[in-house]
Amino acid sequence: MSKVLAWLDREEPDLLLTDIGMPKMNGLELIETVKARNPDIRYIILSGLSEFEHARQVLKLQVLDYVLKPIDPVEIEKVVSRAVEVLHKEREERRKLTVVEHATKVKLPYLSDTLPQGEWHGSLKKTKWSNKRFSI
Repeated sequence: MSKVLAWLDREEPDLLLTDIGMPKMNGLELIETVKARNPDIRYIILSGLSEFEHARQVLKLQVLDYVLKPIDPVEIEKVVSRAVEVLHKEREERRKLTVVEHATKVKLPYLSDTLPQGEWHGSLKKTKWSNKRFSI
């Protein structure tokens, strides 16, 4: 298992497919360990078990999908395609957030120039504030 963790540290994957039943460390333990190191990785679990306790742990770990064996190639293709869509959406949201954060950092120092000096101390009325528009 240490080889897997070393590989994960080097490669930094976006998606990890793991089986629950593995020697030394099961897939759920692997996910917990990897999640502590890199919370951005998403997971798909393969398993021959449909036990409720595993399903509960899977939900707790925010696993994208749980595929029961025997694995149907068409099903695993759909599961991976959905996972890729989720990853793309998450990346796009992070990109948008980065753009907004950058714009905020650039424009925030100039915000004091847009507010009239006399209205910095709480005299800005609600109607004036709601009518004033700021672009970030």
